[in-house]
This record gives sequence, C-alpha cells and structure tokens, in this order.
Amino acid sequence: MRDAAEIKQYVLNQLENAEIQDDPYPHFIIDGLLPEDFYQELISHLPDRADYQKVTYPGTGHDPETGNYHDYGWAYRDLSKNTHLAIVGDIFGSDEFSRLMLDKFSAAAPGRKMGIPEKKHKFFKDGAEDFTSVYDHQIDLPGYEIAPHRDIEGKIVTYLFYMTADDSLERYGTYLCKPHSDNPSRSGWEKFVGRFLSKLFRYTGMRNSKLFKRMEHSRFGLKYGIGASVNWLPWEKFDLSAQAPALPNHLLSFAPNEHSYHAVRLDIPADNPSQERPMVRGFIRDGKDTSNWIRSAKI
Repeated sequence: MRDAAEIKQYVLNQLENAEIQDDPYPHFIIDGLLPEDFYQELISHLPDRADYQKVTYPGTGHDPETGNYHDYGWAYRDLSKNTHLAIVGDIFGSDEFSRLMLDKFSAAAPGRKMGIPEKKHKFFKDGAEDFTSVYDHQIDLPGYEIAPHRDIEGKIVTYLFYMTADDSLERYGTYLCKPHSDNPSRSGWEKFVGRFLSKLFRYTGMRNSKLFKRMEHSRFGLKYGIGASVNWLPWEKFDLSAQAPALPNHLLSFAPNEHSYHAVRLDIPADNPSQERPMVRGFIRDGKDTSNWIRSAKI
C-alpha cells in the first residue's frame, strides 16, 4: 500500500488543481481524488456489513409503496478502525484539507456568484479556527431521496466522495438545480397549511405513523412543506441543470449559499447491477469540535 503521506499530498494536489465551475453556482468535481491503485485497495478492503450501523438521516424512508423503501442507511462511523478508511479520514479531517477548501471557495472572482457567503468568513478568515470537518462513510439505499434544497446555515463547505465499484450508478449522483424563478420558496398560504398539518399529526400522536411518512415525502408534502419536507422544495420548481455522477473515486464539493440548490433521487431499478451507493458524506461546518448529524436508527 502507498505511504499515507504520499496519498494525502496527492489528494491535496488534486484539490489545488480542481477548476471551479460557476453553473449553476460555484462547485467542482474531481475525477480521481485518490491514486487509482489505492482506491482499488480501499473498496476491496471495506469493513464487513456486520461492522456498520443502521442510521437515519435526511432522505431515508421514501417510496413506501414500492420495494425501494428503506427507513435507514448504513454507516461506518469510526474510520480509524479500518486501515484504508483511516487514511481517507485523516485526510478529510486534516487542517490542510479544510484550509484548502475554505480558501478555494472564499476567493472572489469577477462576475462569480458567491461561493462561501461573506458572513461565514468569520469562522476561518485570518487564521480563525471556528470550524470542523465532519464526515462519515455511509451507504445510501434505494429510495433515498432529497428534493431540491440549499443546505442548512451551519454548513460552510459540502463534499461528497463517491466510492462506487463501477459505473452502474453513474446517473444516481447529486443534481445541481436551477430554480425557474428568483424566489422558488413556498407562499405564505402553503407554509400555513404545512405548519397546520404538521402540528395536527404531532398533537394526535401520529407523527411517526405510516400515513404521515407517506404524506411528508409525497408531492403534496413537498408542496406545503409537511414534516421533513419543510426544508425541501418541489422538484417541478427547478431545472436539473447539471449532475455530479456517482462514479468511482469522484468528489463533488460546493459552498452552500443562496443559490446552491441540489437534490438526489435513488430510484434505482431492481435489475441495476449495483443497489447501494457507498460514499463519504462530509461537511466543513461552523463551530470547533462539532459532530455530524446522522443518528442510530430505531428499527
């Protein structure tokens, strides 16, 4: 196996040389983040499934009427316990990785839409260290879906490292979305209906019922922002202008801002050679020594 320091330098060079694309907002995609020989070793030495945890996170639990319904995903949370994943985790958790990402997306360019919004620069500008790179190795299952959204305020940079074994999941990467109008948000009436129905289900003790789960993930739920869908918007309000493919050894990164709508839909047919999408899902988020958002599934 290659030396860990050599692998880290390779990744940092790939990041340094990555070209930021501006459409529909600043982002970059790297084909070949890791040295190819190490990547092949990595995916052939992943942990046994028994060492993964069932976890829930936004996007799990869709399509309850089909075979593509899983109310959880898999996560291997302590990368240090696996020799190959530990090298990846040490890179993503390093100060060099975070600083390079932060500098890359905070650099101004004439005519460019904002990368990292100015108000977030206080977390890292002039040597500040009020940020943390958080990440988990996760496996998304068929039915995983998040409609167009911009990411929560606490995320400074988002990065997604696809760890697929072949190209059969290519079209199940992340969509970069462009709204049809300057303001795709819900109307005041739609927000009122969503809040009313969400409270009604909570007060009646039916918030965890199958009916509510179906409603919040339906087109109706997206239209009015019911339950988990309150942070997502209807697909029909957006053009899917680009996609980061879920190809082996590919990395997508962008800085969440007012333009950064993105989405994913793993409507994987049963006859597709690959049914699970392994990846490292990570964020540089505000706050020192913070953690990621996934939690163990109660299943």
